[in-house]
Amino acid sequence: MKVYPNSPAEKAGLKQNDIIEGINGMRIDEITLDDVDSLITDMDTREIKLVIRNFANQAHPVTLEKECYSTTALGEDQLATAFSMYSVENTHDRLFVCPFTTKTTDDAIEFSQFKTFNFNDVEDHTVSKIESIINETLKSELTKKGLQQNTLDPDFLIHTYYTFDKNPNFKKKSKETEEQAPVFRYDITRDKVTQFPFYNANTPESEAEYVLQLGIRFIDQRHIPGRVLWECEANELMSSPYAIEEYAAIHIPLMSMQFPYVKYQRNAQFILTKKNYNYTGIRYSIYQLNRVVDVDYGSGLESRHPKRRPHRPDRRKTDGPYGRRIYGSLSPVYHQHPEISRQRYALYECQRFSELHVLG
Repeated sequence: MKVYPNSPAEKAGLKQNDIIEGINGMRIDEITLDDVDSLITDMDTREIKLVIRNFANQAHPVTLEKECYSTTALGEDQLATAFSMYSVENTHDRLFVCPFTTKTTDDAIEFSQFKTFNFNDVEDHTVSKIESIINETLKSELTKKGLQQNTLDPDFLIHTYYTFDKNPNFKKKSKETEEQAPVFRYDITRDKVTQFPFYNANTPESEAEYVLQLGIRFIDQRHIPGRVLWECEANELMSSPYAIEEYAAIHIPLMSMQFPYVKYQRNAQFILTKKNYNYTGIRYSIYQLNRVVDVDYGSGLESRHPKRRPHRPDRRKTDGPYGRRIYGSLSPVYHQHPEISRQRYALYECQRFSELHVLG
């Protein structure tokens, strides 16, 4: 699940990693996407009742109040995307692929019953620097999902393994491999897209000078001890050496995004969305950008003029307090730049939206 800023879902308290079990009294596995679309777009229904759960909480009801806007209204997030060519560093989408092989047990199980974890054999030997980074990164990612570490009686154990070496099967690079485009991925430790010394997933193994492998297994301790519940293995072909601990810190968060539900068994695809713009809550006419057709319910601007209801868009002319702020300000409103004075637009707040998720 992804939750957009200022959306009804965010206002209702939904968060990433929440799982929707039901919509308006119907189980999610009993309805189609068309049914979901009908429930959301039903003009006679102002509320949507969801049943939400995650690893930390049992299933519980959440009510969303729909906010309806004209189909001819453009929000500032849409305008930020439309004008992104003027500020690529602030607004962009980036798709990238990682050579992960991910799978879960074939048994029919409910992952939400597993609440705690621990690391395999942590007391049997001294933990190396690499293992410490791997374990801490995994602990951080699982904690974000609502799981807790339990060293005495965990529901599952985590087993990890890794190797990095020169490729013993390396022969010679083909011209196609030599001319490959650079590989870029999102580096979560630096919060930016970075170039890596990796080859793409279609490269023959015999043409890579170095190989790196990092694997993670979650092993059942609750029901059938020893059963592998979930596993993910990264196999990278590389043109130059790369530190395994740095690889783990960057890629374990990506590997963990497919736990517990797997979208890609091989070559996982991710998309990074970044938007950085000044938010007022104004919605503009798609046909005439100097005309205000609506204001987001709950925004700073709406709170100063709280006459409209969230489900009934209010057409406003450009000669009032809303319209006067439009002229001459379309350019600065879309993107955050240090040279733009914040004093001039007291109602503006900088909206930073960064989202990374598995594509699909």
